[in-house]
Amino acid sequence: MSVSFLAPQFLWSLLAIPVVILLHFIRKRRKRRQVSALFLWKEAVIIAQKQKRFSASWLLLLQILFVSLAALAIAQPIISFEGPRDRIFIIDASASMAANDPDGIRLNKAIAIAEDLLSKSGRVAIIRAGLDASIVSPLTNNIQELRRALKTIKATDREADLTRALSIAKTISESAEIHFFSDVASPKGEAIIAYSIASPSLNIGISAFDIGIQEAFVALTNNHPRPQDIEIELLRDDKVIAKTSLFLPAAAQATNSFPIFESSGLFELRINAPDWDSLATDNSAFIAKKDLQVVSTIDNEALKRSLSVIPNLNYRILANANLNAPGFDLRITYDKLPADAKGNYLLFNQESENELSVINDWDRSDALLRFVDLTEVVIIPRKNFIAPDWQVLAQTARLEPVVAKYKDQNVNLVALNFNPSQTNMTKRTAFPLLMTNIISHFRNEGQLILGQRLPTGAVLLKNNREISQDYAIEPGFYKLDGKIYGLSLLSSFESRLDSFVADEKIIVQDSNTSQVSRSLAWWLALLALVFIFIEWLFWAQSQTNKKIKLT
Repeated sequence: MSVSFLAPQFLWSLLAIPVVILLHFIRKRRKRRQVSALFLWKEAVIIAQKQKRFSASWLLLLQILFVSLAALAIAQPIISFEGPRDRIFIIDASASMAANDPDGIRLNKAIAIAEDLLSKSGRVAIIRAGLDASIVSPLTNNIQELRRALKTIKATDREADLTRALSIAKTISESAEIHFFSDVASPKGEAIIAYSIASPSLNIGISAFDIGIQEAFVALTNNHPRPQDIEIELLRDDKVIAKTSLFLPAAAQATNSFPIFESSGLFELRINAPDWDSLATDNSAFIAKKDLQVVSTIDNEALKRSLSVIPNLNYRILANANLNAPGFDLRITYDKLPADAKGNYLLFNQESENELSVINDWDRSDALLRFVDLTEVVIIPRKNFIAPDWQVLAQTARLEPVVAKYKDQNVNLVALNFNPSQTNMTKRTAFPLLMTNIISHFRNEGQLILGQRLPTGAVLLKNNREISQDYAIEPGFYKLDGKIYGLSLLSSFESRLDSFVADEKIIVQDSNTSQVSRSLAWWLALLALVFIFIEWLFWAQSQTNKKIKLT
């Protein structure tokens, strides 16, 4: 239930109450009269004053009530019997919300505003908008639980899926007000209440980092209005292996590459951020590079040359190798998979006496064939070499499959329907490029993404300790299934720390919600008339009593 006034300016008429009180106690000046005796008059005056004080206090009370009710009636009060509307809070949990603005950390400011709204709300639900949106608290009016839920939100994710958060909000309640707390503008066309959390902040961050063949590549993002000269430090296995500096133009991005001699290990890139830097998450980046252990039962000179130039690869030829033996990251063999195969496999065709075929079509968008030109490449394919459920990436003019890939829970394989000695591809740049792409496909060094859910058993490697993690919430090195992965922010969008000014608030109106409202003006006016009538009766009675006593 709530009360509002249609004409609240008339509440100023309540200031007439002190005037009524003042007028009530104003008395006429007494006149002196000559009488024969005073003792009877003194006693009568005492009795009259007692009666007068009693009647006067009631008259004053009734007059004050009349003025008060009349003032309220003129202000036209409306009473509503509908409680506060449900609200849904969407809290942006992307990494930029951890930025320390001049007026405080962005996420802390958002939570403070949300906590202030709790006491003015009905039921509230809270959604964390991160890499994926999730419900932190369902609809409830328990303020203590809602405050605890707000405190659990951390700004860590590489990005915030705001569209997903809005769709979840609509599944919770179609009629609830949606309150959006973020440092970016809310999606257009959505009727929500947005709060401008961010204020302009300065920041420099790492937006790209990679380790190539004896080379490190880095890109930095600068949102400062002036150029900056930033020192860069590269560590391998916690030891500094390179230092350099990078000149950053004003409010722009700059890239640089510098030589290194090591190409495998745990690499960490750090920048010497100035004191005004607002976001610490993007001041370091991590990459885990390991040597790929490859065993082959194929002794082919062209294959050997192509594999020998690929960095971070240990290649051995074992004609009678047990391909199911542990310790190998990739097995290269002829014809077919061994029984109970598990792991990564590259299959070549045995030598064949079939007819020559020309490769006619291939999927240029697939990573396996990136930059690989198969124009006029001749092979000798074999029928029934590639299984029907394998994904074909290249084929001949006679629609014979040439390159295919397949992956399930046990096997990850690439199949090449030719023999290295029966194709002209080995005399072109296409073959070493193809082998490089295949090795990258099996290397699987993929960077983790800040905010993603980790599988059971994942640990963060920090200060020579292994810390169990359910989510990737901190840049660093993570160990999953015996492999080590680097986790970094690497987002120029988050590093720019964009801020926006919220548009005029749009309040959601629900046409299906009935609101029971009543006007109190007429009732208050009627009650005021009743009190003024009672006051008149008291006054008339007092005048009658005075006449009786005088007679």
